[in-house]
Amino acid sequence: TKGIPQHNITIVDGVNPEEEIKKRDRSPLIKELCKPDVIPWIFADSKERTKIIETILTDAGKKGYALNSETAAEDWAKEFLEDPNVFINKNKPDFIVISPTAESGVSVTVNNYFTHKFSFFVGVQGTNSQHQAMFRLRDSTIPHYV
Repeated sequence: TKGIPQHNITIVDGVNPEEEIKKRDRSPLIKELCKPDVIPWIFADSKERTKIIETILTDAGKKGYALNSETAAEDWAKEFLEDPNVFINKNKPDFIVISPTAESGVSVTVNNYFTHKFSFFVGVQGTNSQHQAMFRLRDSTIPHYV
């Protein structure tokens, strides 16, 4: 009986100069999440994609965390999984990237901290899992790019 509040979701397609869609081009999303005034919450359904996104953001001068199967045993990840709201308020990251490692059991209710949500799908998960992961951050007031 309880539904998810309406979210502002934008499906982003890459378009080349000839106005043709460039399949698998994620550069519009990458450019957006690297902007200095953007504090992104990011989901990627691929461990490798989380690592790439973390590298891109770190190279852009941002400091944050990427939670995936390789990092889940680290102290910061355990602290994050125990209480993500406290972790975020304490550490003030410039970004958080999560993988299916945080697909269930993680509920982030911090509002007005992250400025944008991004979801990157490469076909690793089914629709139900994608849906679950997209809404780990409960803030429905910020733009969400897929």
